[in-house]
Amino acid sequence: MSILLDRAEDRTGPALCALCERPLATSPSDDFCSESCQQKWHAAYKVDQSITRGKRPAA
Repeated sequence: MSILLDRAEDRTGPALCALCERPLATSPSDDFCSESCQQKWHAAYKVDQSITRGKRPAA
């Protein structure tokens, strides 16, 4: 990671999963740490995934 990004993360903390609040450091998603967390979040909030089209979830 670049020095600039390292310093930014020090100020804001690591991004966390929308469901379980684990760090997203190695996840390809901006919102979820794993596919199972994403599926659980969508099931819990009954989100029609055909409507969201990749948009960030409302926490």
